[in-house]
Amino acid sequence: MTLEDALAELPGGRSRTIVKVDAEGSECEILARPTALERVDVLLVEWHSKTASCSREMLIERVTAAGFELIGTAEPLRFERR
Repeated sequence: MTLEDALAELPGGRSRTIVKVDAEGSECEILARPTALERVDVLLVEWHSKTASCSREMLIERVTAAGFELIGTAEPLRFERR
């Protein structure tokens, strides 16, 4: 199931959507499509340096370009919708 599919199954009228991605190296692929994050308010990402297909900086750039702000630098990376 993709992130977009999972989010599409959420009922309407929600207050906040918090997503944690711990995908053992697939986090870059999961977050490659900014539309996957449209319904997300808070995003927590465990970045796996040895298996990820992009750099930590590239992942941060990708998520911030989708309208999020990085909150702190500790793991997991925490992003909140601007």
